[in-house]
Amino acid sequence: MGRQGLTELFFESVEPELAQLPIVKFLKRFPEGDYEFEGIRNDGIELESEVEFSHIIPCAPEVLPKDGKVMRRKSDAVITWNEVTEVVDPVETDTAGETVCTEPANLGQDLEIASYQVIVENSDVHLIVDLTSEDRALTVPPELLKKNTLYTLTMHKFLSSSLAVMPEIVAFSGLMLDA
Repeated sequence: MGRQGLTELFFESVEPELAQLPIVKFLKRFPEGDYEFEGIRNDGIELESEVEFSHIIPCAPEVLPKDGKVMRRKSDAVITWNEVTEVVDPVETDTAGETVCTEPANLGQDLEIASYQVIVENSDVHLIVDLTSEDRALTVPPELLKKNTLYTLTMHKFLSSSLAVMPEIVAFSGLMLDA
């Protein structure tokens, strides 16, 4: 655990290549089950939570269109994505050396996305929007975007078995151009 860090209530670490740390070996560090977290806020109030952690890893959503440019509707930018229906197969991913997705039933799992979090940012803009599992689009107001400027788009998926304290996430990152 000494190599794991916690920032903004997300577990983060230096992410080695799959060849250096296979997913199966990484998941052995964190067995499935209930985890208890305790902490103290800056104002001295104690926090405590117990959450379920599973090895269900949703595959990245397919952001549309695939060329990385957002659609324009009047002067707004619209980010859209397909429903996430597959999970990462850790064993096959380790064998292939790249992410292999499969139907959850093939691994004896159930996938239920509870919500999405979409982050659009660059050096001037940092927009974080929490959306329901039914949402498939986010309209970004034109006041936040500058023409011909590069933005980073990150999407997190939260599973229904997770609480905000310990989200199970896989981030999709791509480039978004306000054209």
